[in-house]
Amino acid sequence: MYDRFPEATDTILMKSAWRNSSAALSPDGKRLASGLYFGAILELFDVDDDSIRQRHIEYFVEPEFPYDKWGNPTDFEVITFGFGPLCASNERVYATYNGTKDFRKMDYLALFNWNGTLERVYKTDANFVRTAYDAASNTLFAIVLSPEGEYRLMRFDPPIHRLSAALGASDTAADGAE
Repeated sequence: MYDRFPEATDTILMKSAWRNSSAALSPDGKRLASGLYFGAILELFDVDDDSIRQRHIEYFVEPEFPYDKWGNPTDFEVITFGFGPLCASNERVYATYNGTKDFRKMDYLALFNWNGTLERVYKTDANFVRTAYDAASNTLFAIVLSPEGEYRLMRFDPPIHRLSAALGASDTAADGAE
């Protein structure tokens, strides 16, 4: 069993941050991704019959927020929000991403390979609520909240082209995003 949290000097903060994370399993069941919502840490794992081994970890934004004695955030205005819903194919992790202090801006979709390399970032005008990958059609589906406040089903047929982009904490969340 994997029971280690990413390294941090403040263990209560890190454990509190991981209570709000998303995870996705590859369709073949051999890989697992986990992304942090408070801050932005992405962990990738190999899954075997009797073990889970970390294969990659990337700290895009360290979780930083004030918290009470139980580890609950006490000021949401200072939190940089990171990863939202994740889904996965056998080749990629599809991670929704925010990168701002406004929780309503989960409007980026980042594609990573299972080695943790960022392959592409898409900018949308909608807030991602849920995502799902369909292996049969190699298609990503998402439920999003539109700027008008309507829920919509979106379909992505992501290309495999590589785009150089960076994720981190900012108002734009990704340089060179589409």
